[in-house]
Amino acid sequence: MQFTKDSAVVQAWVRVIRNGGKSFEEVPALHNLREEVGKKLGYLTESEESV
Repeated sequence: MQFTKDSAVVQAWVRVIRNGGKSFEEVPALHNLREEVGKKLGYLTESEESV
């Protein structure tokens, strides 16, 4: 399973983090979820995702 920036789960996490309900550190390491949420929030760049 691969998440994308348009996945409902990614969008939900981004919304919760931006509203102050959770922090990025609380995003579970589930497949590529953290990477996609990080990219959407601007925490990760395309080059960092492959690390």
